[in-house]
Amino acid sequence: MTTDYAVKLGDDDPPLEAILKDGTGQPADLTAVSEIWCSVRDAGTLEPVLSREAEVVDPTHQTMGHTNRGRVRVTWAEGDTLTMGVGEKEAEFQVTRSGRLTTWPSAGYVPFTIWQDIVPDDIS
Repeated sequence: MTTDYAVKLGDDDPPLEAILKDGTGQPADLTAVSEIWCSVRDAGTLEPVLSREAEVVDPTHQTMGHTNRGRVRVTWAEGDTLTMGVGEKEAEFQVTRSGRLTTWPSAGYVPFTIWQDIVPDDIS
């Protein structure tokens, strides 16, 4: 599972999105999901840096001609990227459906980068 996602330090947008895939490589059926969490760690230190509730994107909605089946989204709260810090990160999603827990991806992680701003937030 790969992503080209990146965000600047201190920004809360855009949210992180990923497509969770089943064992055959097809987007997962997430219609019975009762809870989903995203856990993030620093790729260098392997230390956990954040756990945030995620959401399933409406699987019936079309985005650029494709269904959103398997698509999940993490909307950052204010300060989340500051908490995680600059650098390479790895995320995984813990999904509860029908009382059973599944972690995606089953091998590897969803990589993303938090970049340093050129201009600090306190300069107007």
